[in-house]
This record gives sequence, C-alpha cells and structure tokens, in this order.
Amino acid sequence: MSLIYCEQRSEEWFQLHVGRVTASSVRDVLNFKKTGDKGPGAKRIAYMGNKVAEILTGMLRTSSPPNISMQWGIDHEDEARRAYSAAKEIMVDRVGFAIHPTIERSGASPDGLVCEDGCLEIKCPDTDTHIEYILGGVIPEDYEPQMMWEMACAERAWCDFVSFDPRLGRRHELFIKRLERNEQRIAEITDKVLEFIFEADAIIARLNEINPPIVEPERVVEPVDPELYIQDSDIPAWAREMGAV
Repeated sequence: MSLIYCEQRSEEWFQLHVGRVTASSVRDVLNFKKTGDKGPGAKRIAYMGNKVAEILTGMLRTSSPPNISMQWGIDHEDEARRAYSAAKEIMVDRVGFAIHPTIERSGASPDGLVCEDGCLEIKCPDTDTHIEYILGGVIPEDYEPQMMWEMACAERAWCDFVSFDPRLGRRHELFIKRLERNEQRIAEITDKVLEFIFEADAIIARLNEINPPIVEPERVVEPVDPELYIQDSDIPAWAREMGAV
C-alpha cells in the first residue's frame, strides 16, 4: 500500500486517477447484465472506454461540472468530517489517495483514516435522501463495493459510512453505520478489477495491431557540391591581410 497525502481534487490527485481503477467506480467494474448473455453492462463499457483513453493519452477523462447537489456535498465534506470526529470523540486523518497494495493500477480516496484500522466514506446528500438513510438504518447497497475497495486499498478493517445534513440541526444531522471488512467479498472484487485491467490491456494491444508503429523514413543528407564551398580566391586580399577571415 502507498498512501499519498495530497488535497483531494487537486491536480496531483486527479493525475493519480489516470488509468487507475478507483473505488468510486468499482460499481461500474461490477456492472454486468442480469439477463440474456449476461455480458458487460453499459456502465462497465463506458468506464472501460474512459480508462483505455486515459492510458493512451495520459490525461484524465473529464466529467461535466458538479450540479447543485454535488457541489453541496463537496462544500460540506469538511464540516461532516468534523461532526463525525466530535460525535465519536476521535481524530480523523485526511489522505489524498491510497494505491492498492498489490494492484498498482488501482486505488481509492477514503474521506478519512481513523486510528490504525478504520476509514470513512462521507456523503452529504439531499435532505430527503439523508432522512431515508436514517430511517433505513443500513448502508445503501450502492456504496458497499466502494467501501470494500477502500478498505482493500488502505488496508483497513472497517469503514464508517457517514451521511451528513446540517440543515436538519444537530439532532438529525448525522447518520453513521459501520461496514466490516469481508475478505471473501474483497476477493470477488479483486478478481473483477484484475479482469477489467486485463481487458483494457487487450484492447490497447488490439489497437496496436491495427495501427502498427509509424516508422519515419531515414533522412538522407545529400553531399554538397565542393564547387559551392568558398575558395581562398573568393576572399578579398585586404580581408586576408587584416586577419578578418
């Protein structure tokens, strides 16, 4: 494992995502059709296209600007982290990116590291969604793969799901639910991530077969006609006498 301490959404942070399978998109890696040929789903196909493009260009595939709800979450993440820290009476260490201990081309961005064995996944959703989380009392299943992969990348034993909405006041602003590490589930995700990376490499290899390397023609330097050289007789006598040439 390699922990990189940088600001999330900084230029360095975005560059660390280039070509890597990240925890926030593991759900897309696991997206397969449930009926028919049970082949890759639309989200997996789209994510594969993004990662192949990143590997070939060295540039992160940019997404559309965050909408109002997403920007709210970004703006209140620090506040949510402080609220969790106060509620649990524990310090939270911020980290930028964690590269998987054995799969260099995959990583995660936990929203915090807690003690020696915990991490955080923070959400600041719309108020109605936050209320649904409280009433449901469970971690939304959509976030389970992401949290499992964050634990795998950061080598942690548990991950706390944190939903935060200060608009509801201190009484209802926090929902915290812990997800314990599940080795069998992580092994399943690991297999799918490795399969995804292998397929991306196969696509690039196929592209290279279709378009072999371009060999630039060797530049031939034509010999210069000796008659074109300046001869002593071409230099004025006064210039030779003065040592100008």
